[in-house]
Amino acid sequence: MFQGATSSLTDPVNPGALTGAVEWIERALMGSVAVAVAMSAVAAVGLLLLLGRLDIRRGASVVLGTFILFGAAQIAAGLYELGRSPAVEAVSSSKVSFGPIPQASPSTKSYDPYAGASFPTQK
Repeated sequence: MFQGATSSLTDPVNPGALTGAVEWIERALMGSVAVAVAMSAVAAVGLLLLLGRLDIRRGASVVLGTFILFGAAQIAAGLYELGRSPAVEAVSSSKVSFGPIPQASPSTKSYDPYAGASFPTQK
């Protein structure tokens, strides 16, 4: 007779098509084609850096962007584990007390940082 879970009216008829499309996009963005495009981009940036046509900051941002793009899963997993560690809970729950703020003594000598930078005065 009837075995299994009940299905809702809002459940899609064929969930495999939607998930298959998303998995295809993920494989396309993170697969061998994306790796080839990233390698070409890094090689082009390196050539432009050697020729002096690109500044170091722009070249470093391209290389750092490829590291972040392909390492996003590992970075997210590391941050998740860092947030779950007991050391973070112990530091966040510890009480920190600060003493009173020391007051600076008023200076009797007037300080002019621009003394001598203007026109000379005649006495």
